[in-house]
Amino acid sequence: MTVVRLLGPPRASGVPAVRGRKPWALLALLLCSTGPVPRCRAVELLFPDTDDPAAALRWTLSRARRATGGAVRIGGDPLRAEPADGVAVDVLDVLAGRPPDRWPVVEATLPLLEGAEPDVPEYAAWLHGRRLELARSGLRMQQARRDLPCAPAGRGAVRELVRVAEEVLADALTLADALDDARRVPLTTRGVAAARARLGDPGGAAETLRRACATLVADTDVCCPIELHPRDARCAVTADHAPATTAGSHPPAARYGSSTSSASPAGRNPARR
Repeated sequence: MTVVRLLGPPRASGVPAVRGRKPWALLALLLCSTGPVPRCRAVELLFPDTDDPAAALRWTLSRARRATGGAVRIGGDPLRAEPADGVAVDVLDVLAGRPPDRWPVVEATLPLLEGAEPDVPEYAAWLHGRRLELARSGLRMQQARRDLPCAPAGRGAVRELVRVAEEVLADALTLADALDDARRVPLTTRGVAAARARLGDPGGAAETLRRACATLVADTDVCCPIELHPRDARCAVTADHAPATTAGSHPPAARYGSSTSSASPAGRNPARR
């Protein structure tokens, strides 16, 4: 399905680019106006100094149709622009306050015809007013999207997140063992275990896991060295208790869901596959 974008650099999905700025400028004029646009008005804004403005307008109309690949029907007197069935146009979504489903809402506040403004003072004045209007409408749309309540994660989804976090943690521990650098050993085993212990509360478990993963990223960042203390190298496991490590050794990765946890003879954790 074709998506016509006029916010930001103008383009139409799946359609070769058309040279020139005035075809897109004419399309924006027709789509962003509150009603049909008289041909004399289009000539006044786009071709004020042209010797044959009627011919220039006809040529620009044909180029505008090609720019959208026929996805927008343009013509008539006065001029009208109507999207074909199944075609999405970003400016129409924004002006109607309709949440987009085929283009990102974060782009709802991009400038109209960014980088493709025609060098015509009369059109520049019209464009400035439309940009302000679209920016306000785009901000309202984004605010409405942020205010939507988020559905809580289900227990199955949280269990899967915990499982993935356990695998990531085990891989990080194995990497730290291979590098023989205790400063890179993440101390998030306790956070993952706490998330598993709270599976009865999906929302709380997801939040606990989020914090644990954030700590994992920080702890494995080479720019954030962390000293490993023996008392922090113990896994806080509620269901399956992993053996505590001694000072100077690395903690094994907790393997939840199994009856035992094991480490290699040297205190290093083998890679989980």
